[in-house]
Amino acid sequence: MSRSLLVLLAALVAPSALAQICTTSWTNAAGGSWETAANWDAGVPDAADTVCITLAGTYTVATTTTSSRTVAGIVLGG
Repeated sequence: MSRSLLVLLAALVAPSALAQICTTSWTNAAGGSWETAANWDAGVPDAADTVCITLAGTYTVATTTTSSRTVAGIVLGG
């Protein structure tokens, strides 16, 4: 299999693979607070969630509290 075909296959498979592992994804391209449920497609993540912050663009996801945040996993990119 040629290298370009492998790259194409990876590009086609990657988005669907991410969709399967993400239990909530960041939706606010302007950035915002981690604690705001509207910034996530399935609400504010907790320790059981795998979160994806893969929305294209340059923005900041900020936490407004001094307590720590725990999630099962995090996928970054975009």
